[in-house]
Amino acid sequence: VAAKVILRRQVEVNGATAVDPYQWVDIKQDEIRVVGGGLKAGSRSDGGDEKPEIFRRVPDIKVWACNKPVRVLCSRIDNKGRNRRTIYDVMAKADNRSSAIWKFPIGRLDYMSEGLILLTNDGKLGDRLSNPLCGLNISKTYIVDVAGRRRPSKSALRKLSKGVVLEGRLTRPANFTLIDSWPQAEEEEEEEDRATRRSRRKKLEGEPKPTAGSTKAIISRIKVTLHEGRFRQIRRMLALIRFPDVRRLQRVRVGPVTLG
Repeated sequence: VAAKVILRRQVEVNGATAVDPYQWVDIKQDEIRVVGGGLKAGSRSDGGDEKPEIFRRVPDIKVWACNKPVRVLCSRIDNKGRNRRTIYDVMAKADNRSSAIWKFPIGRLDYMSEGLILLTNDGKLGDRLSNPLCGLNISKTYIVDVAGRRRPSKSALRKLSKGVVLEGRLTRPANFTLIDSWPQAEEEEEEEDRATRRSRRKKLEGEPKPTAGSTKAIISRIKVTLHEGRFRQIRRMLALIRFPDVRRLQRVRVGPVTLG
């Protein structure tokens, strides 16, 4: 029932119309209203008229910048039951006082990615910064190291910058720029031969099958700036131009905030 009311655009969160039934809110800090009838929120009497319960946001808005390591989840718990570390574990270790304050990540970084992630205790701010329907154009910059038999061509990177189709939708214009490349070191190559690399060979949308051969890999460093954030977007886009082997993916900037 609640999802239907939200889809009918009858729910407001902090004064903005909610459009996603799975939008993350905190009833202790966000203001939630049901308008136009259809669902009764907790109400209180005022002259006989029922009014929706209002949950007041705390005035002390906080934003944390965290340097997320690899193999850390951007969620409160490990839903797969593997007891993997989360961003909250990292935050508590860095500053135990902040662990007592409710907060949530603004956007996500996947498990094997690293770098800048912002968290906030303000639902309205988090929604405005992460929800593309809010109209804010918050850019994010990443440094990506990929391995291949050659460097990505300028034409291939231009193609990604203009936009490609993922899951039936065209990606927004971005900026993919090659900034450096070098041969893979021999010790790294030997280590790669010993490792199973199962995570890197996991099937991605559009990923080509690995090509047989033992040609020494070239590591290419690419600077990527996006204006949206889809699931594993950079990895999937690079796979489309036959560079599925991402060795490192680090976010270094979110809007005006840079990784120090």
